[in-house]
Amino acid sequence: PSSVLTAMGVSRADAAGHLRLTLGRSTTAADIDRVLEVLPPLAARIWKLVGW
Repeated sequence: PSSVLTAMGVSRADAAGHLRLTLGRSTTAADIDRVLEVLPPLAARIWKLVGW
């Protein structure tokens, strides 16, 4: 689990189920666009597999 989330008071169980993305100086608009393109269908696929 993310130490940042647990430091914020999020339970270890909840923190283990989260994805944290970080933007850096070299992150481009194209990088963000790609994440926004790929992540939602991937998350939907995972949720379907685990029964959410």
